[in-house]
Amino acid sequence: MEKTKLLAFCGIIEPIIYAIVLIVLGFLEPEYNHLTDFMSELGAVGAANALAMNLFGFALLGFLIVFFCFRIV
Repeated sequence: MEKTKLLAFCGIIEPIIYAIVLIVLGFLEPEYNHLTDFMSELGAVGAANALAMNLFGFALLGFLIVFFCFRIV
């Protein structure tokens, strides 16, 4: 796969992965409501799956956005 196609793929797959992580971890959190609670509450200290949200939600999101930006430059 070409470098630009791979970087474009990062931009396409990023929102899909983030939505899946947000939905799954939201359902796993006991009193989390997708409509009224902030998504950062899933990564807060003391949350049941905080490590998963911080790694797969926020950190992976940041890396994929940065990689996608290299395609634009």
